[in-house]
Amino acid sequence: MRYENGMVVIDGGTLTLAERVAESDPVRRETRQGPAPEVILSVPLEGDTNVPPDTLVRVQFSRDMARDSFEDRVAISYAGGEPVAVPVAFEAEYRPGNRVLQITFEQELLEFRTVQIELLEGVAAADGAPLETPFRLSFFIGG
Repeated sequence: MRYENGMVVIDGGTLTLAERVAESDPVRRETRQGPAPEVILSVPLEGDTNVPPDTLVRVQFSRDMARDSFEDRVAISYAGGEPVAVPVAFEAEYRPGNRVLQITFEQELLEFRTVQIELLEGVAAADGAPLETPFRLSFFIGG
């Protein structure tokens, strides 16, 4: 070992080629899951009242989420009061840039009703860590 122009130079002796790994042998990497993701913010907030019927719901997470984990795992219904025969039609889209699940409704929500949103078992972070505590959001639609 020597120094040349302020850099360390290592003089090599002999080189030995490593054995090539057969292509049928997969390289195994152990991936570890991080901590369970958490909901850090929702708009509207839990228990909000006088929410407009044309509201947009946003749920922000503490970690990057697996986009496909939301498929068929977002449930929305009206809670309390007289049963409503019409289901709540919505579209849920995960936006990874700001870690937000955005929910838009196909029609305005019914006035003077409580809306309940649940994220069901199976919602997970990008590395597979599951959302540990079930998430439920309820808010009241004003007139």
